[in-house]
Amino acid sequence: MRCQQQELTNKQKVFCKAYIRNGYNGAQAAIVAGYSKETAKEMACENLTKPHVKKYVDELMTIEEERLGLSKEWAADMLKKTAEGCITGKASQHEIHPAGVIGAVEAISKLFGYNEPEKKEIKHDVTEMVKEYEREY
Repeated sequence: MRCQQQELTNKQKVFCKAYIRNGYNGAQAAIVAGYSKETAKEMACENLTKPHVKKYVDELMTIEEERLGLSKEWAADMLKKTAEGCITGKASQHEIHPAGVIGAVEAISKLFGYNEPEKKEIKHDVTEMVKEYEREY
């Protein structure tokens, strides 16, 4: 049996767009989408746990990253250039304010989740783990 892709409601689409626009504030995005202030936090949590909603958020993020020309590599390169400029003294000649540049790059990195650890699936043989435990105790 093939699982059908669930369609997003208009409210969910608005929620996803607002979620990205406002810096990933789920409760605010829910209010913008038309959910009540009283249930906004719960609705945001509910929406973000639905695979089809999460997929749409990811798609919107990818579109936005491409539109802006951003990537983890870009953020790392900007930090490297800023650090190199500060070390060689070039930064002061061009009146670059390293703290401002670093702050901007860090904000962009946070916005797109570049600082989040990558999730990896870990598989364990439970039977083998139980046997190992029994041997130790």
